[in-house]
Amino acid sequence: MGIDIAEQSLIFERFYRAAVHSQQTSGTGMGLAISRAIMEAHHGTLGVTSQVGEGSVFTLTLPIARQAE
Repeated sequence: MGIDIAEQSLIFERFYRAAVHSQQTSGTGMGLAISRAIMEAHHGTLGVTSQVGEGSVFTLTLPIARQAE
């Protein structure tokens, strides 16, 4: 269904739930905050590109692991 541009940075905050979805979906608003914290702990990133009415794409990036010598 897509995420409004004004909310795209907020969805990664702890306990944030979009007003549109808070009545329709259960949850605590912690999932994306936890996911981003895990990615950052591994020197990666978690981002979103979204368009209302079209949908969302979440992008995960992790650095390439180096082989121990």
